[in-house]
Parts: sequence; C-alpha cells; structure tokens
Amino acid sequence: MVRTRYTLLAFAAAGLLAGAARADHEFEFEGLTHNHGRNNQAGEDQLRITLHEHNNQACFMFTNTGSSSMSITRIAFDDRGAHLGASTIMNGEGVHFRRDDNAQDIPGEDRSDPRFTPTFSFSSGTGENENEMENEDEGVRNDRNVDLCFNLNSGASFNDVFRDLREGRLRIGVHVRGFDDQSDESFLNGAGTGTIVPLPPAAGMGALAATGLLAGGAIRRRRTA
Repeated sequence: MVRTRYTLLAFAAAGLLAGAARADHEFEFEGLTHNHGRNNQAGEDQLRITLHEHNNQACFMFTNTGSSSMSITRIAFDDRGAHLGASTIMNGEGVHFRRDDNAQDIPGEDRSDPRFTPTFSFSSGTGENENEMENEDEGVRNDRNVDLCFNLNSGASFNDVFRDLREGRLRIGVHVRGFDDQSDESFLNGAGTGTIVPLPPAAGMGALAATGLLAGGAIRRRRTA
C-alpha cells in the first residue's frame, strides 16, 4: 500500500514538471489580400493555427471551423528564426498535403511589411502537375484539419518557436480558395493566445523534494505502525 502511494506521488510530480513546460497556443489569421470583404472576414473568423508539442517536435495544426465555404490549399512558412527542420505531415480525414520541392509563394505576399518570403511551403493535392496543385477538395475544407510537425534544429526549443511566432521571426501564410463566389484570399497569422512560463529549476526541485518528504513520511508511518 505504501509502495503504491509512493509511486502515485512520483507520477504526480512528473506530471507537474511536464505540464508546466507544455502548452497549446492558438493563433488567429489576418487578411492579406482583401479581395472580397465578406470572404476576408469569414477567413479571419474560421481559420486557426494551434501550436503544440508532440514527440519533441513543434506542430502546427490548421483548422477551419464554421459555415462559410472555403479551403486552405497552400501553407507557407517564413522562418527567419531558422529553428524548424525536417517536417512530418499528418493529414486529417479527406485532406492531402505534401511539402513542395521549392517554396511556393502566396498571393499578396508583397503587401506585408516586411515582405513575406517563404522558406518552405506545403500544397494540397498530388502535385504531379500544375493542375493538381492547390486542390480545393483535398485542402483544409470546413471541419477538416492538417497537422504539420517539425524537428527542431540544433539548440532550438519549443519555447523558441513560440517566441518566434509571437514576435514575428516566424510567420505563416495561407492561400484560401473555394469561397462561394469562387474568389480567393491570402492570410497571415495574427494574434495568439497564451504564454509559456517554464517551471523554474528551484520549483522543480521543490516539487521532487516534496514528493520525497511525503513518501518518507509514509515509510516512517509504516515502520512505527
């Protein structure tokens, strides 16, 4: 019984340490091209990025939640912080993205300040020929998603990626098609939520020390019982 209590306390402390350093952060999009006011507003309302950590990778989940018809067909990263490495694509149901051999532009990129310059990009469809690039049916349509996960370059941390995204060293642009009027729009990531507050080393040691004291008390109670 005492051994079980000790194990549970240890797991609780480990969960406390891990939970303090891991968090999901949602980022909105802001219109870049403004081809049609209604479509621009719908994109800002429906499209989101969730930055999260998975298997020591920095992952970006793109979602499209709402009733206005649209599809994310290209995702481009302007990675001036140079913290993102090799990528893994986790396509949601009905979605098919692949990494472009050469970074592809998004319309209106010259309207951003500083200019949006893609470091790498991902497009929907098979990509076997130009007509099959940016396929609306295989993009992030309503209630679909794609998760793009990246290895971190040497010396980089998940916190570095989060700060880059918040401070503009990492920018993400999307090209969106499939609106009801058949027009298209481009968007850049905008405001994000949440902050990372890593558990200080002293606090971490305190949590482990508390576990040791509690477990020690349990052992002493057993010996004196």
